[in-house]
Amino acid sequence: MVAAEAMGYSTSRKIFKHLVPNVMPQLTVQMSLSLGSMILYEATLSYLNLGVKAPYAAWGTMINIISTNQDILQNHLNVWVPAGVCIVIAVLGFNFVGDGLRDALDPKARR
Repeated sequence: MVAAEAMGYSTSRKIFKHLVPNVMPQLTVQMSLSLGSMILYEATLSYLNLGVKAPYAAWGTMINIISTNQDILQNHLNVWVPAGVCIVIAVLGFNFVGDGLRDALDPKARR
């Protein structure tokens, strides 16, 4: 940035040529890593009846409706287990993608 300033570049050129390319990888990784947390937050709030309400589909709402009936909960695993498995797969998938992006876009780990 000091060299760009010494060459007389405008502020917008310094931002878009030097600052944005160095910040975008960190923003991309942070967004992909926080997506798993957001899925867990939404599922938890829906399970507690604080999120998406019953007529709309949400994984937490599906598990909440089934948890009120003990017969379904104990004898019919095929009704509620897929929602829980989907939550786990989605969260792990986004976390693995975020870790992979962090490793791929890390400027200090270049070989």
